[in-house]
Amino acid sequence: MAVNKNFVVKNGIEVATDLIFASSALDKVGIGSTIPTKLLEVGGDSKLTGNTTLVGFATVQDTFEVGTGGTVLTVDVQAGRIGLNTATAHHNVHISNVGSGSTTLLVDGGDLKVDGNIFGGDLVSAPRLNITGIATFGDGTGADKVDINADVDMDANLHLTGVATVTGLIDANGGINVTTAKVEDLTDNRVIISGTGGELEDDGNLTFDGTGLVIGGSKHLSVAGMTTATGGLRIGTGGTVGPASGGIVTYYGDGSQLTNITATSGGTLGFSTAGAIGYGVTFLKFVGAGVSTLSAPHSGIATLTIVGGGGGGSASIGIGTTQGEAFSSAPVVGNLWYHTELGRLFIYYNDGSSSQWVDAAPFNIGIITSGLRSLSQGTALSPSLAFSGDSTTGLFSPATGKQTFVSVGSSILNINPGGVEVTGVTTVGIVTSGTSVSASRFYGDGSALTGIVAGATLSAGSGDQRVVVTSQTSGSMTAAATDAELTYNSTSNTLSATTFSGALSGNATSATNASGLTGTPDITIRNLTGVAATFTGVLTYEDVTNVDSVGVVTARAGIKFGLAGVGGTITADGHAEFAGVCTATEYYGDGSNLSGISASISTTSSSPAANTVVILNLSTAQHHDLTLTAGITTITCSGGSFGNSHTVAISQPSSGIATVGFSSYFLFPSGSPPSMTEGGGAIDLLSFVVKRQGVTGIGTQLLASAGLNYSN
Repeated sequence: MAVNKNFVVKNGIEVATDLIFASSALDKVGIGSTIPTKLLEVGGDSKLTGNTTLVGFATVQDTFEVGTGGTVLTVDVQAGRIGLNTATAHHNVHISNVGSGSTTLLVDGGDLKVDGNIFGGDLVSAPRLNITGIATFGDGTGADKVDINADVDMDANLHLTGVATVTGLIDANGGINVTTAKVEDLTDNRVIISGTGGELEDDGNLTFDGTGLVIGGSKHLSVAGMTTATGGLRIGTGGTVGPASGGIVTYYGDGSQLTNITATSGGTLGFSTAGAIGYGVTFLKFVGAGVSTLSAPHSGIATLTIVGGGGGGSASIGIGTTQGEAFSSAPVVGNLWYHTELGRLFIYYNDGSSSQWVDAAPFNIGIITSGLRSLSQGTALSPSLAFSGDSTTGLFSPATGKQTFVSVGSSILNINPGGVEVTGVTTVGIVTSGTSVSASRFYGDGSALTGIVAGATLSAGSGDQRVVVTSQTSGSMTAAATDAELTYNSTSNTLSATTFSGALSGNATSATNASGLTGTPDITIRNLTGVAATFTGVLTYEDVTNVDSVGVVTARAGIKFGLAGVGGTITADGHAEFAGVCTATEYYGDGSNLSGISASISTTSSSPAANTVVILNLSTAQHHDLTLTAGITTITCSGGSFGNSHTVAISQPSSGIATVGFSSYFLFPSGSPPSMTEGGGAIDLLSFVVKRQGVTGIGTQLLASAGLNYSN
């Protein structure tokens, strides 16, 4: 159908019954619904053959399926389950491997956290947990564990941190590499040997107490043949035999038979039991039972007097460039280590909270700094570190992380995590090329300074201010000027100029308009807001989904619907053609060129029960057919429109009599209702026109007449 006139849809559009409904009052569109609650509401199933893009949240209140029958993805909202590659989810998340690959779930990056248990064998025939990389089980509190009730086949290494309890045998053909291994049925200090069948066991006749190997109850080692120790040999409770080229380098125990003991050239021998060790190159510290006091002068020939007392423990001396080279086992407190690469002696010391190696003689600095290990913070007038004769000059800490040098009670230099702060004049010597010195002020001779340009002091004000301009493109600015046509307002944050050229972004405002905006090839803006806009070319905006105008929209050359007008066109001279159906509540003008128009009436029929009130719905039908049942039937109506004509065919029952009455809506000639034919299957015809449609307080008026007893 082509409508050759302009038309305006003021209130809404409805296609068929509930097919398409658009209401200007609701400002919503319904498909299959005449009461849309959203901008677009579809009442029924929908099928989308192209791509669909949703921007925002999509709420699915029932089952959501992807793929035929949900075989790709099924979300059962009622059951609270998700199925991947299965339409029937047996678990909260059910993944079925239907492809050719062997991987069902791949976590590529990030963590996979399982707060509960991981079970295998529920829905698969060969359950296993295949982990490539490092897997961490438990939260580290010791309350979690991994319980394995079947064989574990590992083709790579197994790294365990903590205690692993294995109730069966461990078959490791490639060997087992552990930092610490614990076997429950072994006895402390016994040497582990291989027993019958390769089982680990120990024997009371072979023990090691940390210092010696005991065989058969006594400490001895029987060697038949030559013993070669390329890294040295420790003999008895003391002596050490070094490599073959060095001979015996250290002796332990009774040294009464030793002679010709001297220090190296220029050095001395030093001995100590506690505190700082005396001067010298080689230092020894006496530790052990029976040694409590060591007294010796600082210089000259000294006689050492060792007074026995309490104490206890044991220690040893090792030589090497590393701890592992110097000691075959873990060090104990009191051990001495001579570092051959550094040429210094260290002692393994416990400070009450931890054990560590410390320098046994840090160049005797301990004698000087024994009182500096912990200083009070002090104050500017009483620094914690001061000079003799000047108690107000020195170093103190005003706060954590800060150190301040004071001079006669005044802070001069402050060092803190943010840098160094100097109070007063700082004198700098010669500054080399490439070094810069910054300060708020400089003092002294400035004759050697370069790049200094004298000029006026400029300061920002408020309101309209001029912008400083210069003709220079590089180097130091030697001259500047302002222009009255180029100003900046600090209150409104606006830059104003008479003319702009080049690229322009942001807001361009003026008291009248923003004229003279040009650009080659284009000017790009985001929003265009104004009273009017004129475009000499084609206005194209592919992302427009709605055009909202509160005034008149004028299309001088016409309007096209769809791509290239495939849906219809409205020409500039008022001709309109549409490819689809045009539906309107009213049409105006000459309809002589309309074709395919047919007139018909809507009908309805019913067989009411006896002694009932029949309500004719005048809004849904024009002809009503009633087949009565013996008894009393009262006819009334609802709805209807002014001027509409209606007919009612009334058929009497073949057996019995049906008495017909009418409501006060029906007005008959002379005010006398007709006496309708009764019984015998007689047919009467009631015709009426809606004179007035009833509203609140005003009744409906129907002008009626009747034809009685229609027959051949």
